[in-house]
Order: sequence, then C-alpha cells, then structure tokens
Amino acid sequence: MVDLKAVSPCNMGKAAFNTGRIFWLPYHKVKMSTVEKQYSGKPQANLQDQLQNCDLPFNRQFQRPTSRIPSKKDRLAEAKRLDSLGEHLKLSKTDINIYRNTYKHNICLDMLRQGYHKSFSEFTNLILNWNNVREAAGPGSDIWMEEPLDKQHNKLDHLQYFLIRAEAARRAAHFEEVYNNQLSLACYFKTVGDKLLSDHFFQSCLTTAEMITPAGGQKVAEANANMGMAFEEKGQLDKAAEHYEIFQQLTMGTTWQDENGCCHFAQACANLWRIYTSLADEYLENEQYKEANKSLRKAFDIAKEGGDKKMELAALYRVALGYLSSGDPDIAIGYLQMYLELSNSMDDDIGLGKTYEALAKALI
Repeated sequence: MVDLKAVSPCNMGKAAFNTGRIFWLPYHKVKMSTVEKQYSGKPQANLQDQLQNCDLPFNRQFQRPTSRIPSKKDRLAEAKRLDSLGEHLKLSKTDINIYRNTYKHNICLDMLRQGYHKSFSEFTNLILNWNNVREAAGPGSDIWMEEPLDKQHNKLDHLQYFLIRAEAARRAAHFEEVYNNQLSLACYFKTVGDKLLSDHFFQSCLTTAEMITPAGGQKVAEANANMGMAFEEKGQLDKAAEHYEIFQQLTMGTTWQDENGCCHFAQACANLWRIYTSLADEYLENEQYKEANKSLRKAFDIAKEGGDKKMELAALYRVALGYLSSGDPDIAIGYLQMYLELSNSMDDDIGLGKTYEALAKALI
C-alpha cells in the first residue's frame, strides 16, 4: 500500500496516479498539459476534506452504478415483450387509409368494398352536381353559405346508409322498400333545408312508385303530392298544379290517409285550391282578368269537391272579387249571394259583414 503523503510535487515526475494505483516511470521531464499547468501551482486538498465535501459515504470514493448490464435472458424477454406489443399496435392498410383519406373517399371505398356500385355512382354524382350548383350560384347565395357537400359529414352518412339499403332492396325487387328509403332521404334533406337534394329524392320516389305493383297507386299519389309541393316552393305553380291534379284524380273515391289521419283527397283539393288561387293572383297583377277568373272558378269547383265549407266560402269570395276587378258586377253579385247563403248557414258573422261590403261595391 503506497502512502499518499509520500508522493510530493518533487517526485511527481516519477509517479502517476490511476484510480488509486501508482505506476513508477523513469525519471525524465514530462511536458505538462494546459490543464496540468493550471492546477499544478495550487495546493493539493486533503483527501479527508474532499470526502467531507461530497455526498458519498466515507467508506467508498466512487458511486456505485444504479443499473446493471442486462443478461441474455433479460434481453430475450424484452425482445419478446416488444414483439407482442407490436402485434397489438399493428395497423392494417384499411386502418391507415381511414386517417390518410378524406371522409368522402372512405365512404366511397366502403361502398365499393361491399359491392354497391350503383350507390357509389349516385353518391359521387350527387356530390359533384351539388358542388357545381354551389359554384354556379357564387358568393352571396344561400347555398354558397354552406360548406361543399363532401365536407358535410352528417349528410354523407345519411346518403351512404339509405342509398345502400335502397340498392339492396332493388336487387331483391322490393320496390316499396326502395321507395321508403328514398322518401326517408327526401324528408331528411327537407328537414335540414337542403332543397336541391330533397327535390332529387322526391323525384326518385315518383319514379320508384310507378314500379310498385299491384298496390302502388297510393305511393304514386303521395309521390305526386310531394312533387307538387316541391314545385310550389320553387314558385313553379303550373308544374305544381299538374302534380296536384294527378294527386286528386288518384285519391278520388278512396279512403287513403296519411300518418296523421288526414284524408288524401281532402288534401289534394286544398292543394289545388291554393295553387289556382295563387295563379289567379298572378294573372290579376298582369291584368289578365279572363285567365284570373278562369283560375278562380276552378278553385271554387275544387273547394266544393273537397267538402270543406270554410274553404268553399273563401273560394266564393275570391271569385266575386275577381269579377268585380274585371268590371263584371252582375256576375260578382251572383257569387256574393251564394256566399251570403252559405255564411248564414254557418252562422259566420264576419263572412256576412264581408259580403255586404262587397255587395255595396258591386251595386254602386
């Protein structure tokens, strides 16, 4: 054991320290490094002081390692654990595409993967047409305020679900089921205010209803009523009247009702009365009195067929006013007298007041 005190700066050239061991070298002048020169002039600190100034225990100078070198068994176990973890985290190509592709793209892939090619074609064509209409409308339009259809995920989900169901029913020749799925789409898009898509599926319902046999008459009637409503909302009253007339003809003499218990025939008469009255208003604005009176007479005849006395009263009053506007007071008085009789039978005091006012104008 070498005494550390015996090693002095005088014989540093003869000795070198390495982890507590002393190697004796031949005595010769050794060139000192910059660091050695920096600290060679400083007094050497006492070993006991150095140990007291550190956190290590007195009985050992160097801290023991906190980790050990893993054995071969440990390495194999860790490799096996990582392989097992990788199997659980392994993603398929489909899983990767879900995050890589757009929402629309994933729906298209899903449709094609399931074999619904017609649904895929209609789905993509609807999106393309919808976006083209939006671009054509331009900034400031109502449709421009909405996102492109391929960004509206809720609508895409509804399209995928019901188009697939409709195609599956069509393959099985269950056309009533096809009709119901198309009607569900039309009603959904009408609820969310997407008239472009709702009108498309109302038209699809009409086409499908004509394929339902043998008891497809009611579906055809309902489909025509929906088409009439779609054209009426767009202001195309002539086309609306055509579909409402078919609706009335198909429901005449039937007991068909809607889900609320309303008679289809009464609805058809109310729709036609409203359309012909609106057409008459347009004719009167353009001073086409002959056409206006013709439409008002049609509206009155339809109101009588519907059996609604209030609607019949309103139609009578409008016919009388129409003839007054066209300069035919005599004909107007005849309709006003009919209105007076009907008002008396219904105890309609307000109607009586309106009748006397109109009669006064006709007799002046």
